[in-house]
Amino acid sequence: MINPPEGQPVHELHYSIWQRLDIFIKRWFPFGVILVFILFLSAPWGLPGQKELLSACIYSSVFFWAVNNSSFLTPIMVFLLGLITDVLNFDQPGVIILSLLIIYAVGRAASRRLHQLGFVASWVLFTGIVAVVVAIEWAINSLITLRFLPIFLLVFQYVLTVGIFPLLSICYLWVNKRITGNISSTLG
Repeated sequence: MINPPEGQPVHELHYSIWQRLDIFIKRWFPFGVILVFILFLSAPWGLPGQKELLSACIYSSVFFWAVNNSSFLTPIMVFLLGLITDVLNFDQPGVIILSLLIIYAVGRAASRRLHQLGFVASWVLFTGIVAVVVAIEWAINSLITLRFLPIFLLVFQYVLTVGIFPLLSICYLWVNKRITGNISSTLG
């Protein structure tokens, strides 16, 4: 057993360890949840639209945390999540990383204004970012394969991503309230 410093009771040392663990879990929650999405939806389940659902979940998650609590999801974490996604899905290197960093940068840059305007403004901005990002991904992948990919995939990914954002935002708002102790989000 580790002896506490002179003059500090044992129960305070025990409490500080639990407090540190609590802070660690709260700080890494957004990264962990997105990583679970990536690992689960990268598995070869054979579900129709599985890759698009993965993109929808991680794009929505990154945008939410960039706008509402960017201290819990840093640019380095976003880069690592994109790298893991690219590697596990055998995607074109850097495409998802670029997409996530664009979403994160725009969300973080607009966060103060979005807090003033509310959820609808946040969702409208997200729909615009997703349109740009999905178009960029489609163009890069079409260029690399030297053929135009079906537009249906582009539209499906866009609609799915825009549609899933409010659902994930509600869940994340609940979690964010418990992590930070206040409602500091665009849904308020």
